[in-house]
Amino acid sequence: MSFIDVLWGLAGFLESIASFLWGFITGIWSLITTVFSIVIDVISFLPPAWSAIIIAGLFIVGAYSIHRWIKHISIAGNKV
Repeated sequence: MSFIDVLWGLAGFLESIASFLWGFITGIWSLITTVFSIVIDVISFLPPAWSAIIIAGLFIVGAYSIHRWIKHISIAGNKV
């Protein structure tokens, strides 16, 4: 086994990891956009006041989730 064979094997391994990660990320993105599309379809049948309340609630939940995520990253960063 030559050094080139080792490099080809390593390249194939790294490519498989990258392919898995790309599939995972695109799958999660597809799931998020599908759920968002369903929520928009449901909201479109509601009266405007209900739609506004639901959209405001989604923004609040989203902002809180992002806040918790950033707080978690900063805590994890301080522990290292």
